[in-house]
Amino acid sequence: MRDVAMNDLGRSERAAEPPPEPVPSSTSEMHALLHAWAHGSWPEVVPVHLVDGLHVVLVAPERAVSAAIARRLADLVPLPTALGTNERSAIPTPAPEERAATEDPAAGLLHSEAAIAYRNGNAAYLALKNPKYKFIGITSGRRTSAEQFVLYRDFLWWKFFGGQPKANSADVPGRSMHEYGFAIDIVHKADSQRLKKTLEANGWTASHSPEPWHYDATGVASWKRLQAYVNSGATKPSDELRTHLTAMLKAKKLYEENEPEYARKKKQLKPELDRLENERKSLATRLTQLEREQKRLQMEQGWITTSQQKLEQMRRAYQQMTYTACPNGQPYAECTHNALKQQYDNERAALATKISALGAEIAERRERYENDVTRHSAAVRLYDADRRRYEVAAATFREQHAEFFRLHDQMAAWKATYSAEESNVNRLLGTIASVVKAFA
Repeated sequence: MRDVAMNDLGRSERAAEPPPEPVPSSTSEMHALLHAWAHGSWPEVVPVHLVDGLHVVLVAPERAVSAAIARRLADLVPLPTALGTNERSAIPTPAPEERAATEDPAAGLLHSEAAIAYRNGNAAYLALKNPKYKFIGITSGRRTSAEQFVLYRDFLWWKFFGGQPKANSADVPGRSMHEYGFAIDIVHKADSQRLKKTLEANGWTASHSPEPWHYDATGVASWKRLQAYVNSGATKPSDELRTHLTAMLKAKKLYEENEPEYARKKKQLKPELDRLENERKSLATRLTQLEREQKRLQMEQGWITTSQQKLEQMRRAYQQMTYTACPNGQPYAECTHNALKQQYDNERAALATKISALGAEIAERRERYENDVTRHSAAVRLYDADRRRYEVAAATFREQHAEFFRLHDQMAAWKATYSAEESNVNRLLGTIASVVKAFA
């Protein structure tokens, strides 16, 4: 799973209240609305229009879109030169399935029982006199645990640290009914009271007073079974995720708050820091080389020791060689089988040659080994002296700039905490996703 928690101490946009319901309009109506907005008159229902193939979204005035921008938009929207062809060409013709739509397609992704409850409520709403919507629009239905996590993470961030825009409240992953397909967020502003009454009559409950768009399918047969399942299977990993995510976000906040000051001080000290860092790296390289040479010398010493033992064995074998090949059991001097005696002489001479060659190789390699040991010892002494000088210089520099190094160590600790907690969060999110998926 991709690290859904955060990308290099970053976070996604916070969840916003569901957007207004699309309402078809003519180009002239669009121009009139924009003109009214620019001059301070705003209709009760805020639409989203499609003009010349482009979506133009009109948001509520309190969301700080200036009248000047509205006038500029009004200038950009073409007025029809005549009714008829120009008017029709400015408005794309809906596809047949769009013209015939009587329910939100997102209903098909809900749990089967919740989908039935939605369709019953939707049919009841459409049976009302002059419903304001073509169907009950779902702005958010079933969510993945990863999607729920993003909303919850941004909500926690806003809850702890504030900022704009305000994030809507969100349940911790594993405990949101959206994940199981038992909750919907709806378009509601134009007809909220009738929508609420109709949905509640068909198994839905407006469970979150700060979020009048949110409904839970509390009246379906599996609701109680779902609550028991969530309490037994999702509570523990969800609570653990909340704990680790809180620690992760706090570490991130502390890191971000202190990063500008840390960067400023680090820039001031950069030349000396770079010099010390280069010296540290050089010492580390030298130490690696010395350790590698030490291992080589140990292997060489082992070869010399083993070869010396082998040489002693060969010398003893040479000294103990006895002629026993005579068929008559005669010693070498009295044996008349010259061929056998020649073979014995050849074997003895071959062993003597091996002894001589091995002895010469051992002597040569021992001399080279001893010279290498001398050079290595000198290199080690020089390294130790340079390391001590570096440590003194680094300690002095650190003491002179103690405040910076305290911040440096703290920044490293916050970053390590963030990384560790991010791993915990992603692990737990995977567990929660499996728990959610297992509910049928």
